[in-house]
Amino acid sequence: MDHPLDSLEVFLSNSSEDFIFDSNVLTTSDLSRHIYSCFDISTLDISVLERGIEYLQKTEDILSKFGNVYTLEEVREEERRFLQICNEKYDWLKRVSKSNRENLEIFDKFNFDLFKLIKSTKHRELRPHGRLYPGMLQCISMVSRDYDTQKDYKDPQSYGKRGEKRREFQYLDTDEKLIAAAFDRALAEKKEISIVTNDHMLWGKFGLVYRLLTCKELNNRIEGLKEYNLRVIGISEGKYDIVKQTSKFNDKEYFYKGGVGESYLNKFKEIMENALQIT
Repeated sequence: MDHPLDSLEVFLSNSSEDFIFDSNVLTTSDLSRHIYSCFDISTLDISVLERGIEYLQKTEDILSKFGNVYTLEEVREEERRFLQICNEKYDWLKRVSKSNRENLEIFDKFNFDLFKLIKSTKHRELRPHGRLYPGMLQCISMVSRDYDTQKDYKDPQSYGKRGEKRREFQYLDTDEKLIAAAFDRALAEKKEISIVTNDHMLWGKFGLVYRLLTCKELNNRIEGLKEYNLRVIGISEGKYDIVKQTSKFNDKEYFYKGGVGESYLNKFKEIMENALQIT
């Protein structure tokens, strides 16, 4: 079976647009829970680590091939948190385990490859600076809180976005900043942008906030966003595919009387108008 990143590489090869990667794309997301819950080296599934090493190598290869792949500081911070957990787990297992040194060596290699990947993304950070960016981020964050997209951190039973069940790891507003950065990039560079993420909550939030920011009922709506087909790409049926694209959006389904969009617009319209007002 083809590796999921192979299908993503097809998108990159055939597109001139920019791609902004989320943390769950830079590293495989099925590993963090396994590492966090492992308390003995004998229960550490080496095949999972080996797949993780392969994944990191493929990600490094993508970064070296394509100059139109970007990320954010918050995404890199999520990866640093993951590496911190991996290093702490490795040190602990090394102290308590008397055997399976080979397994420890594989774990150590994974951690080193993850460190290299984080270092490689340093020069791929986007730093949004458009005049509409602060207002867009304020609107997106406001809708996001109401949409309860931050429940992953609030739920005490949750392992958190990167698998870390830690109180000191506070929410970074990564989802909100990914969307705002994509919108800002489209307006600033006048080109199409794709967010690459496997976060289903972000998928839904993307569609809602785009419709709100461009709807005709908003006096300070951002008409410029409608000039570009903005997309979200994620894993669907085992391969990367388009899961959202603004050219396919139908505003009517969101803004008919009693619809989802109308309820959000009625609740936040005044604040959004003020946030998007440029003086």
